[in-house]
Amino acid sequence: MKARRLPCTTLLLSLAVQALAQNEVLELDGKGAHVQLPGHIFDHL
Repeated sequence: MKARRLPCTTLLLSLAVQALAQNEVLELDGKGAHVQLPGHIFDHL
């Protein structure tokens, strides 16, 4: 049974690492910096 747990654990760990690697954060300097989003970007939510 342990042989089955290892591949499953490895898969879950791999997916978690990929999710963390893709998590990007926008950092602004706080001195009048801003982000302008395209108009009507949230209309279809």
